[in-house]
Amino acid sequence: MSWSWKRNIAAVLAAVLMMSALGILPAAAAGSPNNSVGGTTVQVALYLDSKQALLNGEPVDLAYPATSIDGRTFLPAKFLGDSFGFPVIWHEATQTIEMQLPGGSTVLLDQKAGTAYLNGAFLPWDSVAAIKEGTLLVQMSWICDLIGAQYSYDSNIRKIEVTFLRLPGSIYNTQTGNSLPTAKFAFTKPSYRLGEPVETVDLSYDADGDGLVKYEWSGKQAAYFRPGEYEVTLRVTDSQGNVSPPYTRKLKIDDIPYLTEEEYPFYYGKIGSIVPMSGALRSYVSRMPRVDGETLPVEDRKLLVSDSPETITEEGVLYRDTIQGKARIYAHHLNGTDEPITVAVMLTNPGRDPVTLRATNKGEVYPNLYAHLIGYQAAVDFLLRDPFNKTVTVPPGETRLFMQMPTMYPYQGINMIYDVETDGRLQVSVVASHRSDGLNEVVQRGRELPYNGHVRGTFVQSDVIKRVNAATMREPHHMLIADGTTDPYVQGYDVFRGESVTNKGNYGVTYKVHIDNPGEMALGIVARGGLFKGVFKINGKMVLAPQSGTLTAYDGVLLLHRTTGEERSLEVEFIPPAGSAFPISLVMYPLRKE
Repeated sequence: MSWSWKRNIAAVLAAVLMMSALGILPAAAAGSPNNSVGGTTVQVALYLDSKQALLNGEPVDLAYPATSIDGRTFLPAKFLGDSFGFPVIWHEATQTIEMQLPGGSTVLLDQKAGTAYLNGAFLPWDSVAAIKEGTLLVQMSWICDLIGAQYSYDSNIRKIEVTFLRLPGSIYNTQTGNSLPTAKFAFTKPSYRLGEPVETVDLSYDADGDGLVKYEWSGKQAAYFRPGEYEVTLRVTDSQGNVSPPYTRKLKIDDIPYLTEEEYPFYYGKIGSIVPMSGALRSYVSRMPRVDGETLPVEDRKLLVSDSPETITEEGVLYRDTIQGKARIYAHHLNGTDEPITVAVMLTNPGRDPVTLRATNKGEVYPNLYAHLIGYQAAVDFLLRDPFNKTVTVPPGETRLFMQMPTMYPYQGINMIYDVETDGRLQVSVVASHRSDGLNEVVQRGRELPYNGHVRGTFVQSDVIKRVNAATMREPHHMLIADGTTDPYVQGYDVFRGESVTNKGNYGVTYKVHIDNPGEMALGIVARGGLFKGVFKINGKMVLAPQSGTLTAYDGVLLLHRTTGEERSLEVEFIPPAGSAFPISLVMYPLRKE
């Protein structure tokens, strides 16, 4: 195991305090600490269970070695105190040890009581200290964090290294006695080009080891798009609330192009953020050439869509048709009645032999009032593909419940998506009933609710698979999804009305886009038809689009993914969510190399 470098600031204190009985400084030594290491870097090296140590590379013999107690590492306190120059004061009258830390903090240790106090705050003895063969040991991470030291552990050779930097002449807060932190930074280059990312190296520190908790910049930008000289200023705040004086450096931006303001976010914008649709970007996107890709064959899986009447105003059968083999059941409905209502999927066996239906995937949203989120949440659930295996066996001539939504109150909505497969012919009915125990009765009555303009029917496919080879793509392209022309809507048949129908928006259809040889590429979407809120699965990773709120045609390009150049392909999966408008554009933005 390798431990990362860390800081400390008083651990050694309490431990060192215990040194009272172990040859620690008497009271007369107060105020005259050992300054031999002041203003210098001191490094000690110890080895678990070995009395041999190194101080700045020179060998030292220890009274007792560093050791492990209950899985935690303890170090000899007096050795650390002597090495790093911290004064430890023994008070004979009270039988306590006192240590005064830089900046005014005080540590008191009562050896008999087995307690320690830092500025009056209690510290349990066993958690920070131990005594072995008359030698005081202190817990490594505690003491190092207190004094602001850095430490590491190499498990292969059981070696511990502790490095301490003592900074003389610090600026102090006159009210608390605590030194002010120091803000400092540098740029990684003497100058930067237009649109080139500006990088800084943090050189800030706190002399007391309190740790820096806040950075306040002014004049700092991720990149600059006009040449000139800019002032960048930094202030830092430590954990005690002390604020540093401002530190300012001048930055030179050369009049040499690197990236334009429109290009920059595609290269360096945060994934999940929106590239604002400025006038220039709107023109840029509108001129983007279209790529349709190759449409690949799909498996034979029917799609039953029940979305009309979308708003339910009475009991009855919302949609019904027969399936055999693989199918997808999709239902989206709102309660437009004045009473609670239940929506369920019922299965009827018209044959002479038992038929079993097995569900392999689902996307469900229980009743809620947020209609624009219902389809999005169901799509998230469906694309997650969590393990789901439900079977229902229907005897000949009988009806069985497959899925039933919780009670839907007025104005609430639900969304259901199920991938199923059967070993025979079954009739699937999506029904609405005011009584949860009246579902079978609704099926038997068979009252078909009227069409009201939304999508309803049985469609020939439930998947669309496209392949794009981006090997020669040198400029940004976009692929239109669900526009009905370049990406045709899936066709089907409404058995209630006895006529052919079109799935406008391709709701319930899963899109799978394979992008081969993407190289370095940014992937994004643009909402073109209105409000959009969806989810994409890219190389197995779920990406919310957008993470909060909704996306409109006026917002811009939502960044979904950025490749490294090492990927051989990108697999993009998506299902149009109910409540969102279409079409959308999937933007493929190659990133040029220097």
